[in-house]
Amino acid sequence: DALEGKGLVERRRSEEDRRRNVVELTERGRRARADAEDAREAAEREFLAPLGEKDAARLVKALQVLIRTPNRP
Repeated sequence: DALEGKGLVERRRSEEDRRRNVVELTERGRRARADAEDAREAAEREFLAPLGEKDAARLVKALQVLIRTPNRP
């Protein structure tokens, strides 16, 4: 409701199943998502800058492996 109220998403009934709602980003919502992604990328670059490009890339890759590894102890 809050996102719809802010004009970020649009809700409508599903044509296939009237019990379901379909929620889609509006143009404003797509812009907000893109702005948030840009801010995340800038913060990540700033945070990793002291490592240098190669070490930063290695750290990101290692963290991605850890995140994707299921059932870690």
